[in-house]
Amino acid sequence: MELQRAKDYAIGQMRLGLESTANRMMWLGEHLLAYGSIQTPAEVEKRIIGVTAEDVQRVATDLFRDNRLNVAVVTPSKDERAINDLLSF
Repeated sequence: MELQRAKDYAIGQMRLGLESTANRMMWLGEHLLAYGSIQTPAEVEKRIIGVTAEDVQRVATDLFRDNRLNVAVVTPSKDERAINDLLSF
């Protein structure tokens, strides 16, 4: 359910973003420069629709690793040890 909502949102945002001529020209330029070819919005939409929960899980497993995690703590506490205790797992 949530994956479908995310797909619908991404497709909707893409469609809305391509309503102006300037944005369509940016789309063409960005695709040409980044990919060397121009993908139509319909092609991109088809690829978005094809994303599965397993695809998301595979990418998440690759991206979210303990050695890549960072945290910022904003607190009035001056007790560094107590903060470190909260963050340890």
